[in-house]
Amino acid sequence: MTRRAASLNDHVVDFYHEDAGLSRRVASFLAEGLERGEAAIVIATPEHRVLFANDLADHGIDVERCRSDGRLQEVDAEALLSAFFTAGALDSHRFDSTVGALVRSAASFPGIRAVGEMVAVLWARGDVLGAIALESEWNALATRYDFRLYCCYRAESVASNVDALARVIDLHSHVLSEPPATEPVTSEGTQSFPPAPTSARAARVFTADVLRGWGLDAELEAASVIVSELSTNAVLHAQTAFELVLSNRAGALRIAVRDASRLVPGALEPATTEATGRGLAIVARLARAWGVEQGPVGKTVWADLALSSS
Repeated sequence: MTRRAASLNDHVVDFYHEDAGLSRRVASFLAEGLERGEAAIVIATPEHRVLFANDLADHGIDVERCRSDGRLQEVDAEALLSAFFTAGALDSHRFDSTVGALVRSAASFPGIRAVGEMVAVLWARGDVLGAIALESEWNALATRYDFRLYCCYRAESVASNVDALARVIDLHSHVLSEPPATEPVTSEGTQSFPPAPTSARAARVFTADVLRGWGLDAELEAASVIVSELSTNAVLHAQTAFELVLSNRAGALRIAVRDASRLVPGALEPATTEATGRGLAIVARLARAWGVEQGPVGKTVWADLALSSS
């Protein structure tokens, strides 16, 4: 794993466990710049923006004055994401006209510090690929403008995805807190299925046999629903054979379906009159995290189900 060399345009990441600790660290990062006359751009959830502002005040920063003179810009992470993510994909031109515009608007100040939580919002939605793409877009922006960027992820949301976590770390110049410990696989069950209408049921039967063998009867109902939705998506949309992989980890059950299609699914919110389109929305409600990983051939859609004994 490589790291970009530290530079004026530092891009740091904080894997945090508690909101209060994150807020103190973010406020210290921003206050140091504001005290020097630098600009601060905060792109975060409403709850975190309130916490950050309160902790900035505790640092002696006149938050209202910084807002009024343009040194402190606060933007809602969800709203900004919707401005440059279209049809589930990042639009680089719209990113530049929104996020890039925020950076350019602060160019008159002697320095710029930004806090970005959009990547964590994407990860929490299960859009791991989108979060990684956004980190890369920030790095591209940093080749054109001077600013320091502080990214934050809730530690437990990223711990189970080893490969994606390594990629996120690689896209940053510094890690401010220890990356979350990944959960080792203690046992695994794998079976392949044809692209047939009966495969979803066969996958559920396989799942029941494996989970009962592991003593995970309490997780069987939710796991069966997730397996059914992911398998059905593979049959209906990928239209290829698929492999179901069940991994028993220290803190979670990983359910992964690998197929040979590179079509990336997204969680939809269909109208109440529509009979289909709710599969990944159901998965998102049941799982503690889910996502999509592209491979050399096809993709893997995964979901992590918390173990009741954890």
